[in-house]
Amino acid sequence: MADLSLRIGSETLFVPPVVAALKSYALRCGFVEEEATKIAVAVEEALANVIKHSYESRKEGVILIEADLKGDELCVRVSHQGKPFVLEGKRAAPDIEKLEKERKKGGFGLYLIEKFMDEFHLGHEKEWHYYLMKKHLRP
Repeated sequence: MADLSLRIGSETLFVPPVVAALKSYALRCGFVEEEATKIAVAVEEALANVIKHSYESRKEGVILIEADLKGDELCVRVSHQGKPFVLEGKRAAPDIEKLEKERKKGGFGLYLIEKFMDEFHLGHEKEWHYYLMKKHLRP
C-alpha cells in the first residue's frame, strides 16, 4: 500500500488539492522546497494530460494517485482508465516560438515531467494506464 493514496474524479477542480498534498508529502519526505515544487508541477501536468487527453474532459473518469518513498526514491504513479497516452513524437523539447506564434496552449506537459523528474515511464496494468514518475532524494 502506498504512503499517500488519493482517488479523484477526472475534473480539474480536484487538481489543486492533489498537487498541494503531493508537495506536502514530498517536503515531509525530506525534499527541499524547490524539488518538492518540481514534483508537484510534474504531477499537475500528468493529471492535466489524463483529464484532457485520456478522458477528453469527461467528468465521469477515475484517477488514482499513489506516492511512496522507497529508500531515497520518491515514486508517484498516476493511473487512469481512459485512452492510453502515446509518447511517439512527443519527447522533443517544445518549440516555444512556434507555440507562441500560433497562440497554442499546452505542449509543455511531457517536457516538464521529464525535465523535473529523474525517471518517467508510461505503462498499463490490466485495465489501468499509468504515468510513473520517480525523483531521487539528494543529500
